[in-house]
Amino acid sequence: MVVIKSEIFDMSSADIFNPLLKSKNVIILGLLIIALHLYKVNADGENINEQYPSGGFTPRHGFGGDCEAEQKMLDPMVKYLQPNDIASGAYDFPGPEENLTLCTRPCKRNDARICYYKFHVDRFVTMGLPCRNCPNPVEQCARRHCIPADGYEKSIVVVDHMMPGPSIQVCEDDTIVVDVKNGMPGTSITIHWHGLTQTGTPHMDGVPMITQCPILEHQIFRYTFKPDNPGLFFWHSHSGLQKLDGFEGSMIVRQPESQQHYRDLYDYDLPSHIIFLQDWLHVTADEFYQGLKTRTLDQFPVTYLINGRARSKTFNGSDYSKTPFTVYKIRKDFSYLFHIISGTCLICPVRLQIENHLMTIVGTDGRDAQPKTVGSVTLGAGERLRVIINGKRNPRKYYFWIHAKPVGVCEGLRFGNPSVACTGQRDAQGVVELCYKDLRGDQLAPLGILDPPNEFKTQVIIGLGDYRYNFNIDEAYPLDGTIKMAFNAIGSFPMTNTVNGIAFVMPPAPLLTQYEDVPECLFCSSNNPFRRWRGIESCLHIFRVEYPSVVELILIDIEEPDHSEPRTNRVSHPWHTHGYDQYLIDQGLFETEDYGKELQNLLDKLERKEITPPDYPVLKDTWLVPSGGYVIIRIIANNPGFWFRRGHIALHHERGMAAVLKVGTTRDHPPPPDYFPKCSNYLETPDLD
Repeated sequence: MVVIKSEIFDMSSADIFNPLLKSKNVIILGLLIIALHLYKVNADGENINEQYPSGGFTPRHGFGGDCEAEQKMLDPMVKYLQPNDIASGAYDFPGPEENLTLCTRPCKRNDARICYYKFHVDRFVTMGLPCRNCPNPVEQCARRHCIPADGYEKSIVVVDHMMPGPSIQVCEDDTIVVDVKNGMPGTSITIHWHGLTQTGTPHMDGVPMITQCPILEHQIFRYTFKPDNPGLFFWHSHSGLQKLDGFEGSMIVRQPESQQHYRDLYDYDLPSHIIFLQDWLHVTADEFYQGLKTRTLDQFPVTYLINGRARSKTFNGSDYSKTPFTVYKIRKDFSYLFHIISGTCLICPVRLQIENHLMTIVGTDGRDAQPKTVGSVTLGAGERLRVIINGKRNPRKYYFWIHAKPVGVCEGLRFGNPSVACTGQRDAQGVVELCYKDLRGDQLAPLGILDPPNEFKTQVIIGLGDYRYNFNIDEAYPLDGTIKMAFNAIGSFPMTNTVNGIAFVMPPAPLLTQYEDVPECLFCSSNNPFRRWRGIESCLHIFRVEYPSVVELILIDIEEPDHSEPRTNRVSHPWHTHGYDQYLIDQGLFETEDYGKELQNLLDKLERKEITPPDYPVLKDTWLVPSGGYVIIRIIANNPGFWFRRGHIALHHERGMAAVLKVGTTRDHPPPPDYFPKCSNYLETPDLD
């Protein structure tokens, strides 16, 4: 029997690496390869758990510098503590004894466990002291605490000195407990568990000033929750732009194999088979956000990372760095389940393709889907896919590249001009593209979703817009110090981002627990706008729906037309709603740029029931709304609480492309846990006598 083994390779030789870099049609995420070296094993396949040369991180069992009282408080949980290097490859084939304590295990009925994690968040650097002379030799890049990224030294924000951070992999009935300690002076944090609906536990959703207070420096916040369903998720910072600096990681919730409708399609589901995609800059996110005038003049990444590794131009721009790529091991003639996560933050959707291999999609975001085989997949920020990859029976070579093409507005700059709108067609190489509207879920939709009675249906229109301001600088930033509006700048012009023409303002206290502490003047109202300038209102934007009810959400892109650019070369907006999976009813492009007329035509078609949803619609929590297009989704509003909804392009979210969905009244909302932290404005009136 022949087995494929993963190694760290120096892939800098001209005959392998350089020709791929010269391609004008793709960016090599050479960041990631499937490399194949052969070695012998016995007929039973033993010894396939040989360690990577890259090894793994030693699990951390403490926050470091904790006082005795804190340690005593945490002691009862120590026996449930999970390793933080579960995705390193060291646990791909655990022994029977390890399965007794690991939450990453074959799932069985009536085997619920407590899965405890300790996250220490602090600032760190890529190519720092732990890397020593990485990449010369390349083995030093695998040292504990070394984060090589693309070989460029920069400041980052990470958990446990890992990027991506520790992978959480559990079974669907397990209880997840994560103690998050903030080790960054002068900085607050929270963590959002992207895709988990948090039914019954809205206080654990991780949105500062919506569901909880920010975690301040040296504080610990304990997140405790049960996953609602099996699927692919990820966690990330929900404070500022920390996610863009590396503060994120994967999460997989498995189920017993007997309940998987696609179990007979693959042989292995290994903890290390995660393709975690990040867009990468050579400046910090905060520096990028402010709008530099002479460098990084756009919203495009320098490169992409897969599992924290990549290559890019060296400091002097004369050559590519020699940092290692991420390498996966597979066995020929066997099938593997891979978990693809788009942890990106910027405006570029990415089309992934594996050299000489097809992918069979079996899951979208946190839900299962009926299998569909494609040659490439396009993901916006926050989207996830589970795919099955078959190892070649008689491979002609023993390494295969996984590479990508940025699409839409990003690709027009360097790599041609394909549309980001899905067509489902074959390209010149015969590769079929993924269209979510052509996928089917694995479960029949409830009748209320397929044909909701009008008296139980609420229709919400969400228009996503980017606005560029044209004025002189003194008007935007007056000399008297007045702040009229919050902007981020792209090169030399300021921008803001909105939902229905409103730039979202965060409250000074959490809506879920301290609603009465939020000043009335902050809430959006046609009679009392908090701030309005040049037609853009800035206020606390809340959509209120009854509990329970069926809610139809119409997401439309209302970006101001720029006739100097093709429609396919503009920004598409990924949109994520907390607290709910959503059923896809329809998606597409408008025929014209008269969006008011196009929207009315769409509403008329819905009223006449000319848009018929499939019986088995796709379920997702994150959608890529095409520029000049729409996505229609429905939810059953049965999860009361305040649920954040936002554009998943980091800069857009920070400047107002967000809103809150309030489901039910405050009486319907679950009570907070005991001793839950509080925070708000302090405006004590001084003694004026």
